[in-house]
Parts: sequence; structure tokens; C-alpha cells
Amino acid sequence: MIGSYDRIQQLLTGSQVEKKGEMLRGSPESQVEGIISFLDRHGFLESKGRAKRDNRFDK
Repeated sequence: MIGSYDRIQQLLTGSQVEKKGEMLRGSPESQVEGIISFLDRHGFLESKGRAKRDNRFDK
């Protein structure tokens, strides 16, 4: 049986995650462009044409 200190140490060690990506630098405008580009590349944004064809957005 392992002690509580060792269990906590294992939990903390297991939760360390290496971050990937890049830090956005520059003007607020260029940072916004970088964020929007990321969201678009990963499918979080819909094109305007698709949103117009999608009936979910009609009221």
C-alpha cells in the first residue's frame, strides 16, 4: 500500500499536459484574425452560405 503523499504525487504527475500550439502576438486585430483562422480550420465556424441554407436558423 502506498502512502497518501505518494498517491497525491502520482495524481499531480499524471495531470501534467504538454501544451501545443503557438502564442499569438501582435495587435489585437491580428490576434482576432489568428483566433478566427484557428476556429475556421477546426470546423467551429460555419460559412455564411451554409447558415443561410440551414433551416435551423429560420425563425
